[in-house]
Amino acid sequence: MRVLVVDDDDVIGILVRRILSREGVEVVVTDDGAAGVRAAAEIAPQLILVDSTMPGMTGAEVVEALAANPATAAIPVVVMSADWEDETVGLRKPFSPTQLVELVRGYQPG
Repeated sequence: MRVLVVDDDDVIGILVRRILSREGVEVVVTDDGAAGVRAAAEIAPQLILVDSTMPGMTGAEVVEALAANPATAAIPVVVMSADWEDETVGLRKPFSPTQLVELVRGYQPG
């Protein structure tokens, strides 16, 4: 399985890569929305984790751009945020390794 992480916080990218790599998941990390949209079209991940708040393109704008592209529209996207009041968030920061692994397993085929 391949997961794309779109987050401007380098620590999040490192943590997600470290945690999921132990589970046999290939993790590609980009640090801004535009790069994430391009990477999604190029690498065709099975899941995208996107930060809700980033400079440049916000998480919502990334989700919209992915949905507008036929090549990426069907890829599941989970929004991450430290904003605990945002009901659209699928993964709240800080998250535990167990939470992350369980979330990703829910999107694995088979």
